[in-house]
Amino acid sequence: MYYRTIPTNLAVAAIASLIADEEAGGSKFVENKVTVLKTSNKPGTPKNMATFVEVDDHIPAEPVLTLQGDAPPAGKTLQWNGVMLVGGTMSVVELYR
Repeated sequence: MYYRTIPTNLAVAAIASLIADEEAGGSKFVENKVTVLKTSNKPGTPKNMATFVEVDDHIPAEPVLTLQGDAPPAGKTLQWNGVMLVGGTMSVVELYR
């Protein structure tokens, strides 16, 4: 398991793209938490902290990220939902595959 920060000013499509890029290296997104890092270059600033696990046998299907309440993508299954900073705003998002 390892962690990556995701910029807080991005739209959902850009966040999904960053997750897919990370997963292309042989890992899978598990969750995101909004946290404040003491060792940040801007202490006290909330960050998106995504958790990934390494996978050996496959690259996960392309993630589709939506804001909660948006129509779910056809043919996809909900894999995760939780809080994330999207476009600088605290939002509940859903990740489908």
